[in-house]
Parts: sequence; C-alpha cells; structure tokens
Amino acid sequence: MAVVEPGDQLQTEPGNKVGPTRQGVNDLLSNDSGAYWDADSKSIKGSSFKDPLLSPRVALIPFYDPLYPPSAGRNYVTVKDLGAVFIEGIDTKGNVIGRFLKVVPYSPKDSGNGNGMLAVARLIQDSSRGAAN
Repeated sequence: MAVVEPGDQLQTEPGNKVGPTRQGVNDLLSNDSGAYWDADSKSIKGSSFKDPLLSPRVALIPFYDPLYPPSAGRNYVTVKDLGAVFIEGIDTKGNVIGRFLKVVPYSPKDSGNGNGMLAVARLIQDSSRGAAN
C-alpha cells in the first residue's frame, strides 16, 4: 500500500463518477450503519466501533492548498495536509456529505484500521444548511 504524505503529488480524475462513488459510500455507510454525527456533543455517536474514529465511515483524505487549485482535466495537486472526515451520506446528485473532524498528523506507520484509501476531495460549504456545527 502506498503512503500519501504532505508534499506528494496526486493525479486528479476528471469526470462524473456518480455510480462508483454512490456504491463506495453506500458500502461505507452499511459497515457502520448506526453511526451518526451528534451536533450537541460535536462527536460521532452510535458507532459499532469502540473508538468511533476507527469506523470505516471516517475517511482520511488529502487536502490541497486552495491557492493552487487544479485546472480542468487530468492534472496534479500537491498534498498540503491530511484530514479525517466523517462520511454522513450522499445526495441525489452524487455529492458526498461529510463532516470535517480534524487535521491528522502525518505518520508513515499503518494504523491497522484498514482505512488506508485516500481520495482527493474538495470541501464546500452548503449555505442552505446553515453554519457548520
């Protein structure tokens, strides 16, 4: 398994991948179906994992510097930081809905939780949902 760390270059994948994305997200959701974001405690509740941060619904994703966004098509971005995101679901348009948890310090050691897959993400604020909790 390849380790991704800050400073690495990742190739972007252009195109609309709604079908594969929906299938992947649904698989993650079904692996810890009781987990949900509790706005009052600002934490994951209902997880079947003793440590909810080990849930398959917590994905590690690379963040790029928004001052250097990728241009259209197949290009490269430089990893700025790694972040943990709780996957809440997927909407009808195929947009993944996630809750940013924290920046994750880089460690080259495998955590052993099986959540080694990284995917480039672009986080946007949905103004129709109000301020993030």
